[in-house]
Amino acid sequence: MIRITGGEFKGRSLKLPKGLKVRPTRSMVREAIFDMLGPRIMEATVLDLFSGSGLLGLEAKSRGAKQVFFVEQDKTTCKILKNNIISFTQLHENPILCSTANKAVKQLLQAGIRFDIVLMDPPYDLNINPVLNTLSSTGIVKPKGWVVVERSRLSLDIMPENFAEIKKKTYGYTRVTILQPINSQAKGEEIP
Repeated sequence: MIRITGGEFKGRSLKLPKGLKVRPTRSMVREAIFDMLGPRIMEATVLDLFSGSGLLGLEAKSRGAKQVFFVEQDKTTCKILKNNIISFTQLHENPILCSTANKAVKQLLQAGIRFDIVLMDPPYDLNINPVLNTLSSTGIVKPKGWVVVERSRLSLDIMPENFAEIKKKTYGYTRVTILQPINSQAKGEEIP
């Protein structure tokens, strides 16, 4: 069992899929991510890509996000994700897309949904450059929005030109990088 670390649902546990399908974000890393996000999470529209058990998205909801959209490709994991969300909140307010990340982003874009925060915790061995390119080229991330990417510290991802790296921190074998669309910097936004 793994537990939510802060907010309304603090201490509540989630179910995890059996086996090695999901690698939940360690509590220390989750605390660090949400410390970096700070008040940005309040009333934010959040996209949890590569949701797994839904831990990051439910942590965001617990800490004040207005709405969280969950995306998970694996069908078995998607069922566990759905049960976890139902045990915490109402499913219709925090929908699940059982689809690839790129397909889901395109569906959400067609529905006119844009995000303040995108949380990405993909498998460490997955090439995420196509997903990052889709995020940067579609405008699905709001101009002042952040993309939080959790990876192995050894990953050699190539960040898209349309994103600026805001922060990068390493926690043991995990690296967290925060990206922001470049056009928001051109408009003079101050970045903490």
